[in-house]
Amino acid sequence: MTLSSVNASAVANTHSGVGHGGVSWHESMEACGRMVEKMLHSDSQCPSLGDKLRCHAPGSPSGLGAGLSGNHDPDYPAVTAQSAVNAAALRAPSQIRRVPLPAELVEHFGHMQCNCLMGVFPGVGRAWLTIDSDIYLWRFEDGGDLAYFDGLGDTILSVAWLTPRVGVFKDHIKYLLCLTTAVEIVLLGVTFGPIPGHEEAEMHLLPEPLFTLATDAVYMMCIAGTAHGRIFMGGKDGCLYEFVYQAEDGWFGKKAQKINHSNSSLSFLVPSFINAAFYEEDPIEQIQVDESRHILYTRSEKGNIQVFDLGPEGRDMVKVVAVSQASIVQEAARVAIHIDQSNLTPIIGISVVPMSESPALALVAVSGNGVRFYFSVMGNNLMGRPQNLYLQHVRLPPGFSAASNVPRPSKAHMSYYNQGTLLLVCSQTEESDMLWLLSNDGFPFQNILMEGQTSLPLDGRVWALVEIPGEERMLRLYKDSFQSMQPPLVVIQHTQIAKRFVLISAQGTIIVSKLRPVDHLRQLLIDHGGPDNEVVKGFFSLHADAQGIATSLILACSRAIQDRKISEWATRAFFLYGGEPRLSFGQQAPNQAGNQAGRNVSMAQPFSPSFHPHIASTPAPHNQSAGNVNPFLTPRGDGGFGSQSMFQPELIFSSKHNGLYLYFSRLVRPLWLATLVVPGSQTTHLASTLTIDEIEWVLTQLCDLKEFMDRNSHMHSGSSGGVQASMSLGHPHHPHHPGNHLHKSHQEALLKERQSLLFLQQLVSHCQQVIGLWKVVCDHQVHVVAQKLGQDEQNILRGMYFRDLILSNAGKELSSRLVQAIINLYLADNASTDAISNRLREVCPALYNTEDAISSKAHEMLITAKSKSNPNERERLLRDAVNMCKDIASRVNLDVLTSHLAAVHCYWGVVEVCLAAANRRDPQGLALHYYKKSEPMEDQQGHQAFVNRMNCYKHVLEILRRLIDTGRAHPMSPSVPKAPGPPPPADPNQLPPQEASEYAENVFQLGLQSEDQLFHIALYQWLVDHNQFDRLLSIRSSFLEDYLTRGTKRSHETVLMFDLLWKYYEKARSYAAAARILAKLAERHTVDVALQQRLEYLSRAIMCVKSGEVNGESSRGGVGELLHDLEEKMEVARVQLQILDSLNLMDQASPSPNLKTAIDRLNADLLDISQLYQDFAEPYELWECQLAILHCSGHQDKLLVETVWEHILEKELRQSQDLTNSSRIPMIANKLKALGTLYASAAQRYFPLEFIVRKLEVFSCQIQSDHTWVFKTLLNVSIPIPKVLEVYNRLYLANEPVWLRQGSPHHLLYVLARLLDTFASSPSMVSYNERRQFVVTCLDAVGKYLSNLYTKHDSNLLVSEFKAIQAKLERL
Repeated sequence: MTLSSVNASAVANTHSGVGHGGVSWHESMEACGRMVEKMLHSDSQCPSLGDKLRCHAPGSPSGLGAGLSGNHDPDYPAVTAQSAVNAAALRAPSQIRRVPLPAELVEHFGHMQCNCLMGVFPGVGRAWLTIDSDIYLWRFEDGGDLAYFDGLGDTILSVAWLTPRVGVFKDHIKYLLCLTTAVEIVLLGVTFGPIPGHEEAEMHLLPEPLFTLATDAVYMMCIAGTAHGRIFMGGKDGCLYEFVYQAEDGWFGKKAQKINHSNSSLSFLVPSFINAAFYEEDPIEQIQVDESRHILYTRSEKGNIQVFDLGPEGRDMVKVVAVSQASIVQEAARVAIHIDQSNLTPIIGISVVPMSESPALALVAVSGNGVRFYFSVMGNNLMGRPQNLYLQHVRLPPGFSAASNVPRPSKAHMSYYNQGTLLLVCSQTEESDMLWLLSNDGFPFQNILMEGQTSLPLDGRVWALVEIPGEERMLRLYKDSFQSMQPPLVVIQHTQIAKRFVLISAQGTIIVSKLRPVDHLRQLLIDHGGPDNEVVKGFFSLHADAQGIATSLILACSRAIQDRKISEWATRAFFLYGGEPRLSFGQQAPNQAGNQAGRNVSMAQPFSPSFHPHIASTPAPHNQSAGNVNPFLTPRGDGGFGSQSMFQPELIFSSKHNGLYLYFSRLVRPLWLATLVVPGSQTTHLASTLTIDEIEWVLTQLCDLKEFMDRNSHMHSGSSGGVQASMSLGHPHHPHHPGNHLHKSHQEALLKERQSLLFLQQLVSHCQQVIGLWKVVCDHQVHVVAQKLGQDEQNILRGMYFRDLILSNAGKELSSRLVQAIINLYLADNASTDAISNRLREVCPALYNTEDAISSKAHEMLITAKSKSNPNERERLLRDAVNMCKDIASRVNLDVLTSHLAAVHCYWGVVEVCLAAANRRDPQGLALHYYKKSEPMEDQQGHQAFVNRMNCYKHVLEILRRLIDTGRAHPMSPSVPKAPGPPPPADPNQLPPQEASEYAENVFQLGLQSEDQLFHIALYQWLVDHNQFDRLLSIRSSFLEDYLTRGTKRSHETVLMFDLLWKYYEKARSYAAAARILAKLAERHTVDVALQQRLEYLSRAIMCVKSGEVNGESSRGGVGELLHDLEEKMEVARVQLQILDSLNLMDQASPSPNLKTAIDRLNADLLDISQLYQDFAEPYELWECQLAILHCSGHQDKLLVETVWEHILEKELRQSQDLTNSSRIPMIANKLKALGTLYASAAQRYFPLEFIVRKLEVFSCQIQSDHTWVFKTLLNVSIPIPKVLEVYNRLYLANEPVWLRQGSPHHLLYVLARLLDTFASSPSMVSYNERRQFVVTCLDAVGKYLSNLYTKHDSNLLVSEFKAIQAKLERL
């Protein structure tokens, strides 16, 4: 692949902008394409001969018989022309040239004894003459190359030039010459010199006959051959014979026979004199073969016509019907009821009407007075085989209309008809003839058969009349574009020469040329010294509007030296009669065509736009002609073109505008809807639909048209010579006195036409370049170039039409790929690309310009560098190539370039070229402005520039990824073999991992050295996408902080960029900034961050602030306040976490949607303390969490605290009720210890000691458990023993009846005894300074207890215990 993006960039660069009038290049091309296709469609609307003659299928339900024409004035407009000027424009133009017989032949006439015949072999440019048994041949154009054959002993009766059957003769025998005498039929071989079949080639007759057959006493009056080599002969006995020959074992041993097709297949076994006894003699005088239908016709001396079916392939023979002249005349007389029957006889000639001229009509017969009889043979099925001979139409010659005053043809003895042209040779005197020439070529688009005519006097009697085959250049393609129908002459006149006919007489040969319309115009310009006369004006009136202008363009575009003056005159005529555009306010534009005898003879017919598989078009209103359809106006609501609302004017283009489009459409018609390659061909055999010669011809014509438009570019300037602008005033609300409005409308019409012509000029230039590129492809062989394309591109190539190659985006891309493929052919052969680059720049500069050539040269240098062993030379080539690519970086194909640079390990070049390309493709820095403005949606230009830059950067990042991946691969890592056998050889282009890592680091560092901020952004994003966060945070660049900050704004829904930003600040020792980011992370509303993670963020934030204090950041304002705020949030967050844990436990035990919602809410945000209490702790009876909330908030409601503790203790008691006492007490003690650790130190505001002791001691009394576990638990919570003693003492002194109800009135005294004994046993529980005072307190308490116990009758045990304790205390 080449480095250049060629079409994809060149064409985009040339064509992507806004064109004239704010229309994009693509839109303008599509509009031109629609106009071109409308012109193509208008040309395709030419009715066939059958349509013009209103022919119908035989036996159709309409019941119509044969038709009649020629008896009305419009049928022959020139006959009824009102003036000599009109007659000159309407006559069928012709030229005549006479060539005398070779002088050597004249003297041979004197030696004639029996018979003399003359004729013409037009296919090889030879005339022939037989004098008795000798035949002479010579070139009829100049009388040279005289040859003769005198090998026969009898008088020659008939002569024919034939095509040999394939495979019978050797290759050097190109033609056969068939000669018949009274006794034998002889086939002679004909060879030519170096250029077979060319007029200048030398002809040789082989001296020995190839085949000889006896005539069986039947004179053969005429001979005709088929394209397959079959030979048919018309006998004097009225039978049709076939000369059958074949080769059996080689050159010798040939076999020939004569078959009578008028009788049985075994007729060759019966002597001819016996057959003659049963048949009336009516010699066959003419044989015609329809090669398009494989039908053979014969005409006898009495005018009888026979029809033979040769079969679908032309190899069979079946007689269909024989029709007598009398029956034909009788049927014709019923149609031509006012015509004397003498005009209908005799029938002097028949001619084939091929399928390409009319599918309905098959044969035309001509009478001696010029009346034509048109026949069909197929019946209802036009694609079937012949069934009968049906008379369809009778055409009268000129002179039969009421207003006619011209002589009629009479005494015709010879006729010739082909493709709408009829030649009649009529006897004037015994020594001279008159040639009548009738043709409908001047009226191809009329719905009736209209013909021009002329008559030419001839010296001598004509012996033979034939048409000289013209050069059928491009005719094959034009026929394909007309669905195999013969195109109208006016459409293809620029491709064909004038039809020429050769007539031979005893005085010599006469060559008559029937001029094309362009030849007629040329002759008129020459005869009248330019276009400024009424006769030339009459020509443009006849060939209405665009048709005449298109014809003048053929002459105006000619660059031949001899046509220079004619080209100037034609150009003047183009402007003089081209008219001007105008705006019409009426419902229908007035007819621009000329009128003759009350009938429109305009060649432009109404039409509906054709449908093309790649263009959706809507038919225009039927009352508009092709020239008036305007695809450049805004379409209606229903999609129609060129039709506006009632009050909107309609643009009527000028004739010169439409003529240019029409002429261009005719130039490109052969290829417009043709596929690039022959359908169905395989890749290895792909062939162009057009030959190189055909492409060259189209290119030449387009070049001439382009030069004409460039030379006359003033026609786009808004002013042109010719007819003044006019405007229809048909609308009832239009002002009757336009005044300035008329001028304004005229200027508007001129402006729109100017825009349309500018678009056409662009299309012509672009079309020329695209077709020129295709010719280059053909020069390099299509299948060879196609092999350089991908499979998808090959499939596109197979289905691509030339129209789409020229207009569509897919065609633009394919053109790019074709250019690349051609360059790759040279690069693959290690050949220099200079020559092909120069040619491509010359042929298609918009598709391949200087920058593309530089790109190809750089590619060539890279390939050369890869083979260099000298590192200095290699580095020099690489540097030069990279510098060249940087110079054209805006258009270089980075996909291809980076792959080639990587192939030579020039990774630094990848970075440099890609960064240069980004800057070249965004020279104004729109992308950076777009990025800094937060990428607004309305900034489309900025967005496109940003995308263009990113597309450049991605190549650097891809190279970096590949190098990193290669570097990570272990050099000895095992791999599974792809196939059995020995291990495959190592890839020489594979980099070792260590070297790949070094290259990757070099690319990375080179990219970081760039000042391109957007490249830094792309690199940072790439690191983020590949989870290389540590590498990202190690970068020290001023662009990184901005990237991360923008990332937090753009991707605020994710935490990644926030996470990277605080880490960046932390690495940069901006601890306060890091703490603020962490605080934001903790406070973000998202379900992606769990509550535990939020606590970690807060914790890290507090650590960052404290680290900042160590580094002196505390001196900055707001840091202390930040720390305080973070610590408060941390405390509340811990409570929230406690609630979350509690709810999770509840959800595990009994899942519910409400719990799930609450859990999600706790994870999604940091809530304040009130929300936690009101929305979670209280509704879900989370008592411990309520206690934590009260503690956190500092709420001092004693009753509320005691209520919470009541629920906490009751919950514990409930949960342990199924356990044994030995298990319950530790469980409750542990809970008390856990809560006491949290809240007992806060002056017991949230740890109501007296309430807790009473509650637990009542419970202990109930279960009759150990008297020590309660106070020991309190002591383990670090509650001082004096405080514990104080609480118990108050409870005792309260003397509540609860103890009596529980059946243990002395329960508290037992507990106090154990508590005092504990202190007495371990006095160190109280500090030394407080111990003495506490001992005194204890002794006082013991004394009170003993005093109370002495009054009780069952207290002896307690008295003993307290006395023992008292003794211990006293010892302290």
